[in-house]
Amino acid sequence: MDAIVKPAGRTCVIGQPVTWKWIADGRYDTAQLDRVQSQLVKAIHPCALSALHSSPMHTPAEIALWKLVTRQFRLDPHSVHGPSHWLKVRRNGLYLASFHPADPEVVKLFALFHDSCRWDEYRDPHRGPRGAQLALALRQAGHFQLDDLQMDLLVAACNIHNGGTPQTEPTLATCLDADRLDLGRVGIIPDPRLLSTSTAQSIASRGAWHELE
Repeated sequence: MDAIVKPAGRTCVIGQPVTWKWIADGRYDTAQLDRVQSQLVKAIHPCALSALHSSPMHTPAEIALWKLVTRQFRLDPHSVHGPSHWLKVRRNGLYLASFHPADPEVVKLFALFHDSCRWDEYRDPHRGPRGAQLALALRQAGHFQLDDLQMDLLVAACNIHNGGTPQTEPTLATCLDADRLDLGRVGIIPDPRLLSTSTAQSIASRGAWHELE
């Protein structure tokens, strides 16, 4: 396991580190979450925040979960691997799930957790497993509900999303493609050969990124 290193010049959203155990144990109550809402608003990119609140698919429970996960994110809140990216992965995943038999609940949670535990902006090979462990802790604490099969898919998707080969299982395939279709934010054009679903391959082959909007 990597050593915990806080990037120089960056602070946590609420000015102190928040561990998974504290979150799972409920040491931050609802009133505390409400008190940091204004700081969370500043922490999430304005476009991402707008999308989070305007989407009819975001329930109050989902927004509360996003608050919780965003608060423990160690990198700069405007990171290219931060909440604005998670929302694009969510959008991409739900779009792909409309064409393929993927589980949308798993896809939405993958978008939230897959990069939520990044400790380095550039190279962090353990980010996926850490995100999976955070998801397991928050599920056990009752912050969201998935059955065991769904949870196995979520954990697997988080674990393999970094460099994983194309997948045939529909939910895993959709999760990985949803992430890779947002590579353009860091100047990388997704390679259709590394995508799993026919829809994502088609979008990448044609450069039809507008279809995801």
